Amino acid sequence: MPEALAKWLRIFLASHWRENEEDLLFSNSKGKPMQRDKVAYKLQDTLKALGVEKAAFHAFMRSDTIYPS
Repeated sequence: MPEALAKWLRIFLASHWRENEEDLLFSNSKGKPMQRDKVAYKLQDTLKALGVEKAAFHAFMRSDTIYPS
């Protein structure tokens, strides 16, 4: 994983992630899996909060291309 992306993920985990039984990155307020469409919205909110331009899930499959180290 490129260091730039790792940095943003560390910021998210430190400031927004809540521990949950299933170790989900995005969980609802009860710690359960979020609905698929809500995960997409949460991803966009998270990217915006981190100052990263809008991106879809598939962008992270090749994050080394988007965020070269």
